[in-house]
Amino acid sequence: MGQGVEREKYPESRGIETQKEAVGDVGKQESRSLHGYGPIAGNADLLAALTRKLETENRLDLTGQDILVTGGANQAFALLALALCDPGDRAVLFAPYYFSHLVALQIAQAEVVKGRWDPATWLPDVEHLRSLLAASPVKMVVLTTPGNPTGAVCPESLLKEVAALCRKAGAWLVVDESYEHFLHEGARHVSLCASALDFSGLVHVYSFSKSYGMAGWRLGYLVYPRGLKTALRSLQDTIPTHAAMVSQAVGLAALGAGREWVQRQVAGLTDCRERLWAVLSKHCPGSVRTEGAFYFLAQLPPHVSEAEAVHRLATEYRVLCTPGEAFGAPGTLRLSYGSLPPAECIDALGRLDAGLAALIKEGTDKVSKKKSSILV
Repeated sequence: MGQGVEREKYPESRGIETQKEAVGDVGKQESRSLHGYGPIAGNADLLAALTRKLETENRLDLTGQDILVTGGANQAFALLALALCDPGDRAVLFAPYYFSHLVALQIAQAEVVKGRWDPATWLPDVEHLRSLLAASPVKMVVLTTPGNPTGAVCPESLLKEVAALCRKAGAWLVVDESYEHFLHEGARHVSLCASALDFSGLVHVYSFSKSYGMAGWRLGYLVYPRGLKTALRSLQDTIPTHAAMVSQAVGLAALGAGREWVQRQVAGLTDCRERLWAVLSKHCPGSVRTEGAFYFLAQLPPHVSEAEAVHRLATEYRVLCTPGEAFGAPGTLRLSYGSLPPAECIDALGRLDAGLAALIKEGTDKVSKKKSSILV
């Protein structure tokens, strides 16, 4: 339950029964189109399909914007960090953060400033951001919605407020929307439109890994203002040259499945989501029930060691979880309900239930014993 992957099968798509068959079709293409170099920004057919998706589904006005297809959302963000940040530039990363964002900023030698979240909602603390922007210049601000590791979905009003602050301060706003389709209980994901906000410093990061079950194909994309074109394409040309042609062909087939197919797969997570929340409600009552992605960030009781919990859940109960410290949130565990088929998930949750119960009991007993020894 620790790995941030989805359990989806190949999606059905128009004219192609499965992505697996799409791979077969790709293999029949002329070797030149499949094995030769391709355009730096991405295959023309894929870019056209992404344009339609972004305009109709995300409701973006792409006037003055470009799309760059990348080898996954992680590479997209790393290219952005290198394009935007000079050594020593300040970048605001809200904790809990996605650890790969932190690493990319460190590679770019940026000075990472930790923004705060509201622990009751896991939404960014806008007033804290306001103070950070006023204190000294900030080159970029990073938001992830729906969140990883929290699953929090930023409301439109909050996103617009953050965008307005960044615009006023002259900071770039980078929004990672890799989990855009993973919404529960009526939650709504909003992609900010740069033209509507009159904000030329907005960049979007998207991924095929989650929605279309394509983590191994390494395919993502950026939507960015045209002024970044030279820097981003130079980095793309130097590092990967372009995203793998076969991955782009499979991604094009996946887009044909449409949002409706993805929503059906997300609905299939509901049972495991509810069962996991029941376990956390019982053992980790300080946890926040969020409405996005396929994670809950479990708040451990103060007398339970995070490191011991991770180790013992793995070795004694065969349940993998990710330590919150990796996300800048010590004392928590990230648990994923998107990586296992239902039957395996239910079995794992039974073991998680038993493991947390044992850890909490032992922790409580230690505290009681310590108090008793003090009284004696």
